[in-house]
Amino acid sequence: LAGASPAAGRAAARRAAAEAHGTALCEHYGGDAGGVAPFAYFRRLPNGSKEEVGAVADPDSGLCVYPEASCEAGGQEFKCCELTKGYTQVLSGMQASTVNMIANYVVLIVARVIYNRALMTKEERAEAKPPCTVLNVVRAFAVIGAIGAAITAQITLATMSQQALDVPTRNAMMIATAFLEPIREIFQFLEDIVTVKMNYAIGQGDVPLARRVLALGVFGGAAVGTAAAALMTALVFCPGLVDAVLAPFAFNTMYDGCSLVPTAAEVVARARPYVLWRIWAWPFAFANMSLAGFLVGKGEYIMFAMLMLIEQVVTLVGLWNVFLPSPRLEVLGALAFVGSASATVLMICMLYARRQIRQEYLPLPPSCRKQGDLTLGERAESGAVGEGGGAANAAVAEFGAEGGAPSRANTTAFASVASWRDLAREGLLAMSVDLAAQVPIALGIYLASVRMGIGALYQISALQAAFPQYGTSWVAGLVFAMKIRGSTMISQGNFVAFKKLFTFCLLYTGLLAVSSAVTTLPFARPISFDLAAQACEYASTTPCLEVYASIFGGGSGAGVQAQSTLQGSSFDAFVPALIAHIFYKTFKAGLYACQDFRYMAKASGWILLCVLGPAMLAAALLDSPTAVFAAMYLPCLALAVVFASRTRSNIRGMLAGAAGPWSVEGAPRPEPGPEGSVAESGDGEVGTGEAGVRRVPS
Repeated sequence: LAGASPAAGRAAARRAAAEAHGTALCEHYGGDAGGVAPFAYFRRLPNGSKEEVGAVADPDSGLCVYPEASCEAGGQEFKCCELTKGYTQVLSGMQASTVNMIANYVVLIVARVIYNRALMTKEERAEAKPPCTVLNVVRAFAVIGAIGAAITAQITLATMSQQALDVPTRNAMMIATAFLEPIREIFQFLEDIVTVKMNYAIGQGDVPLARRVLALGVFGGAAVGTAAAALMTALVFCPGLVDAVLAPFAFNTMYDGCSLVPTAAEVVARARPYVLWRIWAWPFAFANMSLAGFLVGKGEYIMFAMLMLIEQVVTLVGLWNVFLPSPRLEVLGALAFVGSASATVLMICMLYARRQIRQEYLPLPPSCRKQGDLTLGERAESGAVGEGGGAANAAVAEFGAEGGAPSRANTTAFASVASWRDLAREGLLAMSVDLAAQVPIALGIYLASVRMGIGALYQISALQAAFPQYGTSWVAGLVFAMKIRGSTMISQGNFVAFKKLFTFCLLYTGLLAVSSAVTTLPFARPISFDLAAQACEYASTTPCLEVYASIFGGGSGAGVQAQSTLQGSSFDAFVPALIAHIFYKTFKAGLYACQDFRYMAKASGWILLCVLGPAMLAAALLDSPTAVFAAMYLPCLALAVVFASRTRSNIRGMLAGAAGPWSVEGAPRPEPGPEGSVAESGDGEVGTGEAGVRRVPS
């Protein structure tokens, strides 16, 4: 092959590998029909180089095994096996992830075009275009860049940790994440509720309420994060209990003969530093959630982008320059801590440097607060609207144009309703919703670990690592828009616009679901082997073949028992679970904008009771990773359906002028008038006044 072209050399190498595969008369995975083997195996030579080795058939199972590969003695710096080059190319030489990305971009463009042409009038399109100023351009690029950095960091972290860490370390990370992520996700309500409440407060012209919401989110979040971190630290150092929490799969005796499966003590030693770094990042992470919600609600998009960019850039730089050269689990934990802490400190310093924000919203002695106790309406009447008011000034202009500035009595009543107790109660209700989504995921991971062992857990970890890349990151901007624009529209009485935004969410998520199915299901095998490439080492020794078969299947001997395969039935459950998660995140944001927290909490409780229990029981009886993975995300699907239906019902109530969770006692309420009265539009739907916008007098 020395004189052949590179392309010819690769083709000849593939033919040789296929011939060797056929000669070995063994299976590489469940459903293997011959052809190119998915993995290439190597022996380490004394001079440090490597030499490819061939397979032999295991006499008991019929699986291919590579006893000459240096997987046990190679060490972390030597890769004894790797994915066969070109194996993951699916269409015109492209990876499956690239095909999915192109399809999703097409979906985004098509959904936007349909929204602009079918749902918006010509006047609304013209009104929606902001003035083309340098500041607006900078704001737009800053927000897009921040969201893009967050999505990139999420995808990079998931794929890099899946592909760079060995199987035991990745499983240790998965178990630690299953233990920590529900707690972090539960407190995601801090950002959500602060964003929604801040938009309501600014839309109503109520600075004292906005200040109260910010204080509750930032200081309450930091205090709760500190208390939770202290409790988790004590748990991590508790003998016996920490083994059960961080290494449950080590107690499964199914694979005791495999020397590549670590003991509980080894798993804890790998995971403990990672856990400690992650939990002590909580106080800063929870505070950052509330700061992000405040900045978005205030209209400070450049500062919001900087808050996100600081955290994500630290993560991305650390991944490429520190983690990738020497993959260690504790590095990922340290990056989370440094990113969150640096973002918190820098952003608080920047906020205190802004005079208008400092005086109105941040903790100060009473003598230093000049106008912080005034509402936006009163400041507008006195001509003292602060510099850089942004969204606040826009709200004053909007309300002042139609019905004058909000009165002191109204805003005082509105603030009294949203007391500290009310904010805390609504926060707990919002927390229960995230709890209903995270508890099934944690239970499923522990069930797979204890009952089915390391192979079943690695199947689940591989599928979860694919979520950001193939779907969930594509709704991050939509969820962001729903929380910001949706809550602002409702607070200003622009219910028709909110209905159109919800329709766009249905359209986009529906098209995205179709795109995800079309670009992943036909390519299940290359995607699966790409995600689980680190598991190839288990085919290097006969005692570890059971672990290998529990991931990829294959073999027919009594010693190999594969409940389901990653590229087979488990991947069939991947797309429905992905779609359920996408719908859940989107429609949860819709009910957040409606402030329908009580209904969300009730629905979550009933779904946990009626869906989670039977689903987990069935998964345990079936003893299959596929069943466990489906049970983990079945509550998300149920919640998504219920939340979408409730949002639609709320919109009908809004358009009919009915009271609901979106209306607050004492707050400005829609009143019928010559231009703002409820009217029947031409399509039979309830409309409002000119251009379908319900104006809100004070």
